[in-house]
Amino acid sequence: MSVPSLVVVEPDETEAALLRTALSSRFPRVTAIQAVSGDAALQHLTDQSPARKMHPLLLLFDVQSFDDSVHDVLSAVRRVTRLVHMPIVVFVRENAGDELDRAHALRVNSVIARPDSSEAFVDAAVRVADYRLNLNQTPGSGVDGHAT
Repeated sequence: MSVPSLVVVEPDETEAALLRTALSSRFPRVTAIQAVSGDAALQHLTDQSPARKMHPLLLLFDVQSFDDSVHDVLSAVRRVTRLVHMPIVVFVRENAGDELDRAHALRVNSVIARPDSSEAFVDAAVRVADYRLNLNQTPGSGVDGHAT
């Protein structure tokens, strides 16, 4: 049986811990998994060994800017059949500018300006997760219809 999960790409350990705590509190039936890089997230998302079999409901990706490595990871995620419909939300610290078209071509669901403070970022991430997991309807979304 697969475990419903939410994957957070957050290289900052302090913010990652804050996010895991907030997300676990809000979504107790969903495992919040932190990856320090896009490559680590991709490894988690594609590893289907019995010990790590998961049903990813959402990918939250915190990036400095859109560069080729971010696009490579997003492109790889979208090539995995069972991840095609998984919502992807990218928080970007710099103006995404021309990269928005490229991100949306890779079926990123949302590109959001990342708040400066850790507290505001965690709040925004939890609100996005709440919307994506509980209100938005996509193929395979939610756990028994709802993530909470």
